[in-house]
Amino acid sequence: MAKGEDDDLCADRPALLLPAVASASAPAVSGPRRWTPARIESELRAFADELGRFPTTPDFREAGRQDLRNAIHRAGGMDAWAQRTGYTRELPRKWSAYLVATTLAELKAQHGGTLTLADVRADNGLYMAMDKFGGRDSWVARFDIQPADSRWDDERIERELREYLAERAAAGLTAWPTQKEFKADGRKQLMYAIYAHGDMQTWAARVGHEARRKGLRVRPSLEWTDDRLRRELGEFLARRSQDGVFDWPSQREFREAGLGGLHAAIYNHGGAEKWAAEFGRTPRPPGRPLNS
Repeated sequence: MAKGEDDDLCADRPALLLPAVASASAPAVSGPRRWTPARIESELRAFADELGRFPTTPDFREAGRQDLRNAIHRAGGMDAWAQRTGYTRELPRKWSAYLVATTLAELKAQHGGTLTLADVRADNGLYMAMDKFGGRDSWVARFDIQPADSRWDDERIERELREYLAERAAAGLTAWPTQKEFKADGRKQLMYAIYAHGDMQTWAARVGHEARRKGLRVRPSLEWTDDRLRRELGEFLARRSQDGVFDWPSQREFREAGLGGLHAAIYNHGGAEKWAAEFGRTPRPPGRPLNS
């Protein structure tokens, strides 16, 4: 089997069930709620319908749905569930320096010759491959990739987000838009900028809305206060310490833990140096690789 994004499962994991995943007698994952085939199908369909495609490993990770991903692997695997839900599974790309270069060149052409980090971050596989093959800084210099906020700053994001929500309200749509709706309504770049400057929950709270995304577990749209920030950051750092990791987390590590909103809040409430010092940590110096 070709090595890809889903090859990180342990070789000695329990034997997977056969693709006939609908069996009512299939064992469920232990926990507060049982992972029955019906629950897997319901939550997977909701997630895939929102994305408009079958989710990839980065999609599960960024949405904080590793629990769903693990349940799928234990109950037949991705291919079986893609077939069951009627989606064609996009196979992971086998990244190389050449593929990074050609993908960036195509992406830059699609954006009229001006490429920003927000554009690149929309493709999580590409963004991570830049780190692996040569380092992100070298690719940024080679393709003259502009900072994420060169065209999108917080003021512009808030202005265009409020305008978009007002347009939806005028059309009788009061729910927070899904990723699919952002794209269909011609607001794809706004969506990318939101992710580059925090996450959906953070921006929903900022404009007095609630990011209710069907099929995804999201926190209530609470205001980020110093007390809340201190509590959630302390919990995150404590979990890392239990795993023997004591350095200050990178932006990618915040995002992979489903804490993009916390990362954005840190920079909106004094910056990493302030909060790292409070917990006796040292922020990563500029240019230090994220996976070091």
